[in-house]
Order: sequence, then C-alpha cells, then structure tokens
Amino acid sequence: MYLTNENLTLVKKNESLFVSLKYLDSKGNLNQIDSATKNILTDPHNHGFEVSKNICLLPIDTKGFSDPFRVLPTTSFFCVNLADDLNTRKYASKLVYDFLPNMVATFEAELKFWIEPSLEESYSCKVDPFDCYSNFRSDILETLEKIEIKTTIHLSGNRKGECIIGFKGKNIIDLADNFILARFVINNIAADYGYRVIFNQDKEPNLELILVCNNNDGKMFLDNFIANSSLICEYNHLLQMGDLNSKSLSKRVLFNEDCKLQIKLTTGDNFIPYMNFAFIVLCLSENKEILTRLGQKEVMKFIKNYKRKLLIKTT
Repeated sequence: MYLTNENLTLVKKNESLFVSLKYLDSKGNLNQIDSATKNILTDPHNHGFEVSKNICLLPIDTKGFSDPFRVLPTTSFFCVNLADDLNTRKYASKLVYDFLPNMVATFEAELKFWIEPSLEESYSCKVDPFDCYSNFRSDILETLEKIEIKTTIHLSGNRKGECIIGFKGKNIIDLADNFILARFVINNIAADYGYRVIFNQDKEPNLELILVCNNNDGKMFLDNFIANSSLICEYNHLLQMGDLNSKSLSKRVLFNEDCKLQIKLTTGDNFIPYMNFAFIVLCLSENKEILTRLGQKEVMKFIKNYKRKLLIKTT
C-alpha cells in the first residue's frame, strides 16, 4: 500500500484520525481497509495497512474525500487493487486511451433505484402532488457534491418509490468511478433515513449513459452504433449485457445545437462498470481500428476471462 504526498496532505488537511481505503473485489463488492492516521504518518514508507498478498491498493487520483458517514474524522480513498490479476479498470483505461484520444464529449449518467417505504409512508395520505423522497434525493446530491462529484438532476420515477439521480464524469472511466461512489453514497444515506434501496427491479433499465457532443459527432456515433450492431450484440453477450441494442440508443438535438446521446442499460447489484462503459463508447466512436482490435484473440481472451471470473449479472 502506498499513499502519495498528495494523499497524505489531504489526510492532514482534513485533520483525520483514520484513513479508509475502499476498493471493489473481483465480485463487484465494495470493501474497505482502515487504519489510524498516526500509524501511517509514523511509518517511514507511508504504509500502515497490513493485508494479504492479493491486495495492493493505490488511491485513484481525485477520489479522496472527507468521509461524510464517519463519526470520527476519516479520509477515504477509492482505490484500484494492483494485485488483482484481472484489473478491469486498467484494461478499460488502456482501450479508451488507445482509441479515443480526441473524443470531445461531456459524460453523464442517470442512476435509477427504488426505495422500500416504511409502513407509515405506505398508508399516509398526502396532498398531490407530493414527492416524499425529494429531501432524501437532495441529500444524496449534496453529499456527492461534497466529495467533488458533479451532479445534474434528481427526480422521482414513474413507479412508487422510484428515484433517479444524475451525475457527471471527466471521462468515461471517471464516470465509472463515480457510478461506484454514487451507489456507496445512496446506500449510506438510505440507511440514515431508515430506507432499504433496491438497484434493480423486474429487469428494468436502471442506468442511462449520456454523451453530450456536437450534432455532427452525435450523428456519426449513432450511425456507427447501428452499422456495427452485429459486433455489438456479440460482445454484449460476452459482457453479459445482452439487453443493449440499437433500440437502447436515442438522440436529440439540444437548443444550442449540441446532441445528446442516451444509452439505456440494465445492471445488476454488483455491476462493475469499467469494461462495459468503455466498450459502449468505443463502439460509438469513428475509429475503425477498434473493430479489428476487438476481433483479436487477445481481447477476446480477456473478455471471456472477465466474464468467467467476475460473473457479472446485468440482466
């Protein structure tokens, strides 16, 4: 484990008594390892975490924050596990770096989830229109902003207890990081309210990726998505995202002549987003080399290994 000088500066700035390293395991569960700050600051190698040989955590840049859910001051870092032999974040980052160096777009997502209401809420009478979860969703967005995740909107869905929150990412990999942290925040705030959160229900699309770009790029992305539909179906099957097809994609021109592309997905409880997010964007790009690359044994072998080890349930 290694904390950079920037990480240690943040810990000192927050006057934290504890440091918490959070990471996804190979099954998509969010785990954490904590240590007292004094153990880390007195360690000449900036360590302070004793874990197994299968765990070597490195904080992701800009993903450190003063943990809003701890009673004692704690700085949390979302990390990547370097010891993981199937590092999907690293592989997805490389694919995006290789094939999308000049992509100009704004990356957003809208996450849908459901609240199981208490008995009191189920039978209480309210004057319409009434949104009994608006304060709950506002708390979620405020907390995301506090940990420096930019947000967009929050609203109620069409069904009882259905909620939608929107957030942004600096790029598609950063958006995947923020997706994981958003679920962490939602679960913790729900616990404070006494709610239970369900992230998938009846195989309904519960995640929408949004790319905002100029209209010409939007048309190009849409054309490429439709033109490569057979390849997309093949790789979606390998990535267990069989619900993604041309009907999952919609486009509309905004008032400033930018184009908004919306891709609807169905994801499971332990969804690991990196390869899936990167794959979708790659298939929308104009880079034809990606078609050849995706057909290579190296990539096919990785994706099959990815599916076999992680067993992601997205439908």
